[in-house]
Amino acid sequence: MRFSDQSFSLDYYARRKLSYDYILKQLKSAAGIRDIARDLNVSPTTITNRISRLSRQALSIHAELKSSIRLKEDLVADGFESFAVSQYFPNNIHLLAGKESQYLYSFDYSHMTRKGRMTPQQKEKNKDMKDRIHGKISITKSFTNICKQLDLLLEDRSASHTVLFTDEKPQYKNYYQATGFQLLFPM
Repeated sequence: MRFSDQSFSLDYYARRKLSYDYILKQLKSAAGIRDIARDLNVSPTTITNRISRLSRQALSIHAELKSSIRLKEDLVADGFESFAVSQYFPNNIHLLAGKESQYLYSFDYSHMTRKGRMTPQQKEKNKDMKDRIHGKISITKSFTNICKQLDLLLEDRSASHTVLFTDEKPQYKNYYQATGFQLLFPM
């Protein structure tokens, strides 16, 4: 079996080469997929394909770096709330990052229950949607997953001590109480 140079290219099986630097720059400046497609005179599907290719490369590089990194800094753990598809599917994404380097050591996703004021019809729809979601992951479980990654990092650390900065979410307290860790809120 023989391989060509294109076999391992980021543009493998792509009909047209595009500037990944330009696409990344536009994404970082919050440009929309249609805007980028219009600028490059291609379809939005083509841009989505290139973003997917870039994402896979970024994940691969991140995994490679993560396997060789030694912890030398304090860490920050926090989450942000968003939603997928509609406001009936809110979520929380936890991040564990280096305080100085901002390197992303770990992240985790959890479903949440919709908050806020709702009409009776919206409450009924929300109940139906909640009943259909299987495998819910709570914020406490998500934070626990982040802390498991933290434990692995602490095994190989080169610093004498590491501080974890968090905010005062009640779910974080649940984790600390269950594991016996001392709870500090340096943030």
